[in-house]
Amino acid sequence: KTFAELQTYWKENYNVKVSDELRNLDFESVRLATQGVDKVLGYFPNVAKFLKSFEADSTLSAGVVMGTEYAGQIKFNSRIFADKAALKTQTRKDRESGFHPKNTGIREYGAHEAAHILIRALIDKNGGNKKDWNEALSAKSIVERAFLNVIRIGSVEVKPLSYFRQKISNYALQGKYDECVAEAVADYIANNKDSTVEILSNEIWELLKKELN
Repeated sequence: KTFAELQTYWKENYNVKVSDELRNLDFESVRLATQGVDKVLGYFPNVAKFLKSFEADSTLSAGVVMGTEYAGQIKFNSRIFADKAALKTQTRKDRESGFHPKNTGIREYGAHEAAHILIRALIDKNGGNKKDWNEALSAKSIVERAFLNVIRIGSVEVKPLSYFRQKISNYALQGKYDECVAEAVADYIANNKDSTVEILSNEIWELLKKELN
């Protein structure tokens, strides 16, 4: 319920530092975003060690709400998170335009960034390095394998991979393969309760569970 409690929670449960700089941001928004991260890590307990800290960053581009670094920092755009009204407007625009998956909220922004931590863990398992991170090689493998599974299921009309990526969100198609994975995870967190997760998102999620648990 307080910033101090948030810091204690992440330190005691995950050994993750919540930077004091986040005190200057809207607490409720920060709390919701970290809830999304917490939700994802609950499914992937072996991955938490790759997350090191939550930090504020004023250098992120205007339209970038959050970002994740290879070294394990999840960053909050301080210009956006300091203004609750602006963040809500951004969230609504991202959702209604289809840029992010349906039912995306602030919590799903956090889930999206947690997915990048999953990718970091996958790179480590594959013996990769920062080149893999920069070129999204492990993420591409997961997406392509998930796509083959979708086709093999036979319950959907055969379409190109780009079709299924865009069904998740515009960003899943326009971004690199790591963003497709991150959007799939956000889709799962937002929509699994009402069983409206896109089929490619679900297959990506299942492959991540198989690889990382």
